[in-house]
Amino acid sequence: MKRSAFGTALGLAALAAVLARLPALRAPFFADDWLFLDLVRSRSLVAALLAPDPIGNFFRPLGRAFWFWSLGHATGESAPAFHAANLALLVACVIMVALLGRRLAGERAGAIAAAVLALSYAADVPVFWASGSQDLLAATLALACLLAFVAGRRWLAALLLLLALLGKEVVVLAPVPAALLARRAGESWRTSARRAWPLALAVGLWAVALAAFMASHPRPAGASFTLLGPLDALAGVVRTLFGLEWATGGAPLVPFAMPNALEGLALLAAAAAAWWLAPPARPAASPPARRRANARERGAAPSRGGAGAAPAERAPAAHATRASREALLGALAWVVVAALPVAIVTSIWSAYYYLFAICGASLLLGLLLARSSRLAAASVVVVLGIASLEASQLEEFATAPGALTAQSHVNRFYLMRGMNVISRGIADLRELHPTMPHRSTMFVAGLPSFAAFQVADGPLLRGVYRDSSLRSYFLSQLTPARVQRGPAWFIEFDPHTGHLIDETDDSTLYVRVALAQLLNEKPEVARVALQLAEQKHDTLRVTHYLAAFVALSMGDTAAARAGLAAAHCAWTGGGEAALAAIRARAASGDTTGAIAMLDGAITSHALDVRFHALLATLQIARPDSREKAPLEAYITRVLAPDDPLSWRLWAFALFYQNRIDEADRALQRYAAMAPQAAARDIAGQQLGQYIKRMRPGGDIAQRAMRSEAER
Repeated sequence: MKRSAFGTALGLAALAAVLARLPALRAPFFADDWLFLDLVRSRSLVAALLAPDPIGNFFRPLGRAFWFWSLGHATGESAPAFHAANLALLVACVIMVALLGRRLAGERAGAIAAAVLALSYAADVPVFWASGSQDLLAATLALACLLAFVAGRRWLAALLLLLALLGKEVVVLAPVPAALLARRAGESWRTSARRAWPLALAVGLWAVALAAFMASHPRPAGASFTLLGPLDALAGVVRTLFGLEWATGGAPLVPFAMPNALEGLALLAAAAAAWWLAPPARPAASPPARRRANARERGAAPSRGGAGAAPAERAPAAHATRASREALLGALAWVVVAALPVAIVTSIWSAYYYLFAICGASLLLGLLLARSSRLAAASVVVVLGIASLEASQLEEFATAPGALTAQSHVNRFYLMRGMNVISRGIADLRELHPTMPHRSTMFVAGLPSFAAFQVADGPLLRGVYRDSSLRSYFLSQLTPARVQRGPAWFIEFDPHTGHLIDETDDSTLYVRVALAQLLNEKPEVARVALQLAEQKHDTLRVTHYLAAFVALSMGDTAAARAGLAAAHCAWTGGGEAALAAIRARAASGDTTGAIAMLDGAITSHALDVRFHALLATLQIARPDSREKAPLEAYITRVLAPDDPLSWRLWAFALFYQNRIDEADRALQRYAAMAPQAAARDIAGQQLGQYIKRMRPGGDIAQRAMRSEAER
């Protein structure tokens, strides 16, 4: 077989990998990316490597600090450059899988393996997310390690494995397939294992460094081991190979989504790569002669360096050959051991966790199909490719923990949904504030959590304006010191338009902040906001009114009395006659008049919980007044914390403000305080069911994803 034919097949597979993920070049930085850029921006390489990891969950200096420092300084922190580099790493993986397949079973095995890997959606997240460099570096270096080891260059392989582990620890069991792939026919298992001791040394050195790191860092979130973990991990790699992900309530490939133009071209290129090299002609020799020929092909040539050396003479075959039993066993072991490290995080599994395992699975298919017909090889590539493309087009992701979820927890859609918010948010920031004053502090509210726009103390803000003095926080992190460190800006996300709004100059800002933090169940932050309002000489009656009940909830009766006095409210109870008249007005259907009467009556009877409870109930019943209901529902809860109905009212008020988690906690407290009443409460039970459907994993939460992404 001409080498140009193999090169053409390899080029087609690489082209397929690029075409399938070309849109990644337009993706912005996302989530962890900003933390790593912030880590390296103003540091030397040595200082960046020695600095504390900004996440602190894993020991990955090569995949994080080194990679982001190198590319960040070389490209001026260009997002397209980072994604292009990740795409180049994927192409390197495709090439090395092909080279490994050629060495083990001929050029055709390598071409088929490369075609399968090129289309796998396990590579989507690592390419579309700059932080995917961790997975891609680990896979690339581990593949280089396997190639070097099979070629007899054991110490180079050990160095490459150590570097791969510093990229991401998922390749920790790579010595197992290395030893098996390099094993000669008839060789003892002990000899094969002994040959791999330099790789074991590399793993040992990495383990020592990891232990030192973990001694001062907490266990990664989501990491836990169960007896079913290994089985779940193995099931996950099979699912990923065959693209077995589906929409909630659906099935794989249902409904079927046609590949777009780029994906269609990628499919054609991958199929052509598998078709390009013709299978070998069947030998006409007798069975005994064929067995002797196969034995010679499996590597009976002498080795260099004595009994412990690798089979250095296993040269790349020019024609497809039958894969040796050792090669098949090594590829299968590769799939298994590469999946096993995922066993501790199967509850938050994603297809991209299995990238290195899919490299092994691609090799295994290449070995198995090396002598098949062109049609069979191309068909397998196309079928697996279509399944992967369908999984990558899925407009859902798993929102609840679980090893058997219908979708990955992080997939291409997850990234695109968050990246849309990031892109719009950065554009809005630059439009609102073309420059940001030195030592500015930005407080943000309303941003969807999936966007990861606000993390830590503002690495995204510092990255946008390239000013290390800037800080940003959620409104729930409001403190006087943070407000007073320099210019303060208050930015709110409008869920209806999907854009950021500057609320800094709004006269009711601090009152709205206080109300929002009460909904977040953070009265201490609400009190800070109201204190800041007073410092700005806010004379609004509602400011003092709200401050009084926030103080009362925190046990400060003196401040509560002062607040009510400033709001011109009487510190009294009573008011049966007024309450009866209001109830009669409401019973007659005049809820507008009843609400107006309540507003006046509360001024004279500020401590009578019945007025507040009735006002909140009427406001919740009217869609045009539900925005006001949380204040009175909160006051009802403050005045009657031991009354189950106060918590029921608070749950409904929170629900209509889309505070699903807080509403769920309030409803559960109501049920715990009055289980018999809750069991008979049809409306309360319906609310609970609706909340369940809106929480992670529920059908309403899943359906809401698409509209959020398209906004």
